[in-house]
Amino acid sequence: ALEKAAVASVERQTNRLLIARQVVLRLPDLPSYREPVELPGGYVSTLDSVVADGETITGAQAYGDAPAILVPGSDWPSVTGKGYPVIITYTAGFETVPADLIAAVKMMAAHLYEHRGAVEEGKAAPVPMGLEWLMAPHRIRPV
Repeated sequence: ALEKAAVASVERQTNRLLIARQVVLRLPDLPSYREPVELPGGYVSTLDSVVADGETITGAQAYGDAPAILVPGSDWPSVTGKGYPVIITYTAGFETVPADLIAAVKMMAAHLYEHRGAVEEGKAAPVPMGLEWLMAPHRIRPV
């Protein structure tokens, strides 16, 4: 349980998925004027599908890493559905997790273990400063 909590904490702090996995992003609409869409999670290795109002959009591509963006093909369709009719499915995360992020996960797990009593009493202990230094080069601004 501490390992999962440590991984989740490092992912939250860096705005990156550590281990590559499929992501489903739902949007209420598509931006006009062929503007790109930011894809949370870090490096995007595959763009599986872009569906708007139940119809597959072709020609869109994902680029970059900090954050990754989805660039439209010839043009975006108008979205008329209600709720979140745009569904973007892609794979994001590291294929090989960098050594400093592995160290950050281990440090966070050790910190959670060492201070498990303080958390139970409602007193959160500050995380080690070295943890911030390990994560800082990989941090993506929040989207």
